[in-house]
Amino acid sequence: MNPAALQNYSRGTERLEAGDIEGAISFLELAVQQNVAHASAWCSLGLAYHNAGRLQEAIDAYNRSIEIDPHSVSAYTHLANAYGRLGLFGAAAEQFHNALSLDENFPYAVLGLASAYDRLGDVAQAQHWYRRALQMDLDAAYRQRVEARLLEI
Repeated sequence: MNPAALQNYSRGTERLEAGDIEGAISFLELAVQQNVAHASAWCSLGLAYHNAGRLQEAIDAYNRSIEIDPHSVSAYTHLANAYGRLGLFGAAAEQFHNALSLDENFPYAVLGLASAYDRLGDVAQAQHWYRRALQMDLDAAYRQRVEARLLEI
């Protein structure tokens, strides 16, 4: 890998974790310019765009990451979340299913899928996926929200 791309990717992810979204975008854009085949850099750039509210750019970056690495559970999950944020819950559900086809026990995809079906008004599917989430190792806050939501629907 191009050392400059790796350094910019590292700096970009550090900025992203520190909450400096614009700084992250700058470094990650450089990283993908320097190495267009760096799937993780594209996924991180998508996440930075997503956090900046630049959802179409985020979707484009996630899709580029998936083109390079079609086995990235994270990229599919982030893509699904971007679609959900746009209110495209059917598209979100499709991408959560893609993530789960790669790792059927990825809790964020299970929870996201439950939420997408919930937002689509498909109560039976939402309940199924919320119950499945409760069978997973969730932190207490997620578990409490899922249990509460199951009581509501």
